[in-house]
Amino acid sequence: MYPQHPLRCVVLDNDETTGSYRIVLAFLIGLEKVPDLTLDMLLKILERLSRFMVRHKLFRPGIEILLQTLDTLRKKGRLDAIVMYTNQKEGTMNKNHIPLLHSPPQAIAYMLTYIMDFHIFDNILTRTSDKVYVKSFQRVLDCFPDHPKDIRKIVFVDDHSTPNFISANGIPENHVKATSWYPISPYSRILTSNEFGNCLDYCFRKFTISEDIYDFIITYYYTNELDTESAPDDNELITLAEYLIHFY
Repeated sequence: MYPQHPLRCVVLDNDETTGSYRIVLAFLIGLEKVPDLTLDMLLKILERLSRFMVRHKLFRPGIEILLQTLDTLRKKGRLDAIVMYTNQKEGTMNKNHIPLLHSPPQAIAYMLTYIMDFHIFDNILTRTSDKVYVKSFQRVLDCFPDHPKDIRKIVFVDDHSTPNFISANGIPENHVKATSWYPISPYSRILTSNEFGNCLDYCFRKFTISEDIYDFIITYYYTNELDTESAPDDNELITLAEYLIHFY
């Protein structure tokens, strides 16, 4: 319930903002081909992948400091919500659906919760169709039962974030402020072939995975992947955490 003040909410984009997540998509698409996959098996693989991603900086450096800062602000009552808002697509659920398997955003949220050991996202907003829509403040506001209209304390964090990228249509002009946008540079980290082989061996230890699925995951990961990557030791998320402490 947030009627007395502007909604205090940090909205985090996903891929290339908080981490380099193509590997998660490659794993999930490959695991769809495992005929006897169970939820327990999937969760164990994602947990191992989480640990590997921390060690090899596939989660953006500083992510743990940022998430701990956000959780502390939330527990102190200075922040109302943490929202993931991504244009990554969720698959269609069916009767044989295994939770997380067809949703990279949900899988990544689970992995971040696993490495931080506390629940992170109050809401997760994803793309559910082939069309990519401009992100909007209204979709964030609609998550909350009181339908707040004041966006001056919402901070969008996005590697594509500009006032033109995020729609504020329908928001009263006196409730809009430029500080609602926090642009961040895209982050990409690409594993070497040896690193990726080690990742597969580590994550699939104790599980029987066919060579065809191994090959599929490797091929998917490297197909259309960028040839360059940003510096893995940037501190933009730490700078963001410091900004949010003062903003809230």
